[in-house]
Amino acid sequence: MLADDAKAEKAGAVYVYEFDGKHWQHQAKLMAQDGADTDIFDVRVALFGYTALISTR
Repeated sequence: MLADDAKAEKAGAVYVYEFDGKHWQHQAKLMAQDGADTDIFDVRVALFGYTALISTR
């Protein structure tokens, strides 16, 4: 878990990667639009198909 500070101190972010069979390629960086101090947007991540559910602390 990274405490990404792009939006606010320890607001958090989720980094999305895709495996092409040989290498992992960075695809996206997800952040909450309303990220605030110590939200820690990345504390839990659940994946189902093409859907990601991401929670704060």
